[in-house]
Amino acid sequence: MHEFDLSGSRADRLDQTDRARKALIEDGGVILRAALPTRAVLGLRRELTEAFAELSTEDWTWSRLRRDAGDDDLLAMRRALFACPSNGALFRHPRLAGFLGAVLEVETPFLHPRRWLRLNKPGTGLDKWTVPYHQDYRFVHGTQDVLTVWTPLHRCDTGGLRLELRSHRDGLRGLGERTETNHLPPATGVNGRNLAEPVCDVGDVVVFHSLTVHATAPNFGTLNRISVDARFQRPDDPMAREQLLPAMAPQDQLPIGAPGVLDEDPAAWSGDPAIARPAGLPLVPAGEFDLTTPAGTSRFAPVP
Repeated sequence: MHEFDLSGSRADRLDQTDRARKALIEDGGVILRAALPTRAVLGLRRELTEAFAELSTEDWTWSRLRRDAGDDDLLAMRRALFACPSNGALFRHPRLAGFLGAVLEVETPFLHPRRWLRLNKPGTGLDKWTVPYHQDYRFVHGTQDVLTVWTPLHRCDTGGLRLELRSHRDGLRGLGERTETNHLPPATGVNGRNLAEPVCDVGDVVVFHSLTVHATAPNFGTLNRISVDARFQRPDDPMAREQLLPAMAPQDQLPIGAPGVLDEDPAAWSGDPAIARPAGLPLVPAGEFDLTTPAGTSRFAPVP
């Protein structure tokens, strides 16, 4: 995968945006090194640990989360993320948001209110709440040009993401059968020769297109992999209306958002007061999960 180092000056970063845009068109994903300050990521990590400890009424530490958190803890961890004051500010850091805006050719890209905490236990990467090969477009709809930003909350040598490079050029892949151990039908036709599995330091992010096929990588380490991800788009591109609402948890049919908040205002349920629907943002209905053709056209995905 193409890599871009964002640790330099703003001018140095902007000088790389054309090449990053071309790399997204070519491969469907890029690695942005030092896109987020280490201190900011560690701050979110501290907030997450404290918020989860408060929700669970147990004495959790970050070390214990890496060692002991499991499937039964994931939902509370996801809600704890929305209780973190910096859950939105981290992704809006000028180093990252400014670069993505330049890649999308817009001054201020729109950060979706839904954000996801991911937990990958040591093992195959196919536990119940990890994800097999899939395309984000089936979940977000709206414009094809939604960019997912994924970052681990610790150095990640194993158990991160696997991406099938250039898969965004194929449109929507077919769906296979669910396995007994997982809750999602996998995308079909994955070409193992095109797989990339980035190694990331704290502050590195992986950015990929909504049609790029990707999955949880097997975790060959001894500790949990814990990551967060969010999505950006141009504020003048269509967005599925439901993406302004919290996702509903299949475990208890309650919102995955700030604990105890039932308000449908994105600034309330996301715990991110800076969220505001941009003027002129077109809202459209979400399509069916098993649709065969994405809506509209893409700046980054050549027509198959």
